[in-house]
Amino acid sequence: MADALQSVLAQGYGDFELLVLDDASTDGTLDVVSGLRDARIRIHRNRRRLGLAANWNRCLELAGGEYVKLFFQDDLLAPDGLERLVVSLAAGEGARVRLLRYFGGLLRSTGQDGAGNRSRARGARR
Repeated sequence: MADALQSVLAQGYGDFELLVLDDASTDGTLDVVSGLRDARIRIHRNRRRLGLAANWNRCLELAGGEYVKLFFQDDLLAPDGLERLVVSLAAGEGARVRLLRYFGGLLRSTGQDGAGNRSRARGARR
């Protein structure tokens, strides 16, 4: 997980929030994240285990950015990854980038969540 977090913090595009949502884990996640000192990191711990889909929805609720990028503990992001995603998404209505596949009603193919809200690619603000 430390490598995954470092790959996000090393982005050339620096205007983002890294929201770490711990789903009531017992694997030392909070110890790893707490050791990182970066103002872009926000840590939230669920009081009880929500499971994958509900945890993703909680991420969307807590995210403060215009876009949302869901990121797993074993993912690695290229140094220009966020910038490329933001540029693609900001290109306008004609440009389509699929960041998430449909999972448990989290996102519909229309780019809206189950509540009719437009999806946000977390991790970056324009």
